[in-house]
Amino acid sequence: MLNVGVASNWSVTGQPLSTATDVSLVTGLNLVGAPHPVGLTAYGVLPVISGGQIITQWDATTQSWKSVFDIGSSIILGDDFNLGTQQGYFIQVSQNSTWTPAVVSSAPQVRLAEPKIVPALEAVNQIQNLTAANLTSTSATVAFRTDGVGRSRLKWRLKTNDPWQMEDGNQLPHIGHNHHLQLSGLEPEQTYLVQAEVADRDGKIKHSQVMMVTTTAVSTGQPKVVYGQVMDLSGHPKADELVVLTATEAQPLLAQTDSKGYWQLNLGNMKTLTGDPYTVEAEVHLSVLGEGITHRQMVEDLPIQQLTTIRYHQDVTGQVTTALGPHQSDVGQNYPNPFNPETWIPYQLHQEGQVQLEIYASDGRMIRQIDLGMQPVGYHTTRDRAIYWDGRNQRGEWVTSGVYFYRLSTGSIDKVRKMLVLK
Repeated sequence: MLNVGVASNWSVTGQPLSTATDVSLVTGLNLVGAPHPVGLTAYGVLPVISGGQIITQWDATTQSWKSVFDIGSSIILGDDFNLGTQQGYFIQVSQNSTWTPAVVSSAPQVRLAEPKIVPALEAVNQIQNLTAANLTSTSATVAFRTDGVGRSRLKWRLKTNDPWQMEDGNQLPHIGHNHHLQLSGLEPEQTYLVQAEVADRDGKIKHSQVMMVTTTAVSTGQPKVVYGQVMDLSGHPKADELVVLTATEAQPLLAQTDSKGYWQLNLGNMKTLTGDPYTVEAEVHLSVLGEGITHRQMVEDLPIQQLTTIRYHQDVTGQVTTALGPHQSDVGQNYPNPFNPETWIPYQLHQEGQVQLEIYASDGRMIRQIDLGMQPVGYHTTRDRAIYWDGRNQRGEWVTSGVYFYRLSTGSIDKVRKMLVLK
């Protein structure tokens, strides 16, 4: 790889190789530049290399590293790319091996393209959390959220009096609540004015505030990928979430989760606040765009590292959060309420403790006691984790209609709430 300050020519002498040749790979990182058939892709090649872990290539258009990597269990992540016949790339392997570049029709199909369901457009009133990230000398990512499903695009210009430039002419190609848009073809060390446009179901156009995006000088860091996963309230993968990675004195990186909830970023693309390559320190911070919760994560000197899984939870007030645990213990309102015959009682613990629920009739008699034993820190609010009452007393008899009270006791709270049985 050559890094040049100005455009130049380089004359090559000798006869070029034109047929594929065996490539010997040694344990660790290998720089490969060998003739191979046209049509090879990173996704197609990586599974057929013995011990293949990661393939990384420099994208001259966006001035950034692109990586495809194996995380085990037949799962390969990253944005696929063609292996150019006139460009080198890095291959990381876990063992010495030999690879013969070839298009193999029987190569494992690790990931099939999934048809994306296009959501119906909705009313859009707000554009929120407008963020610029992944800044390089020629490109940037702009992300934001809308309060309804909209169709979006970006427009940009260098100076206030310049005409706006737009992607895809008059089309607004991106649809969703979460918008992840790429700007490319920019000039190094220039400040652009950027604005987002969103069209809703009624054809109304909303405009974001105009933000300034400054590209960096031409530079690159050491490629190193990190990845993680986002899970919803039910523990299922959450697609299309916007994940932001930050570090001290660094510009943010941003990724969008795929259909399996996975996101991935290359730390070699991170820049300092002044636009220089960032040497990643021991700690980075993860968050979901628009969430006030930050997850601290230690980064090791590894070519591939899995970071913490971000999980959505619902607290006892019904608010959704990605916080790892509640700040205080509490018990919420049972649901459904009124009910017949069964109900669930949500609670949350900021420290583990013995949990006991007592249910009282309106005359003060205790009719049922449920001892849950030692329970861990967390949000016990979904039906699979909340306290279940089947509407029976201690003798197994159905209770009658009326007002009842439940009392939750732990090591940190002792609280009473009211509920209604309606038959």
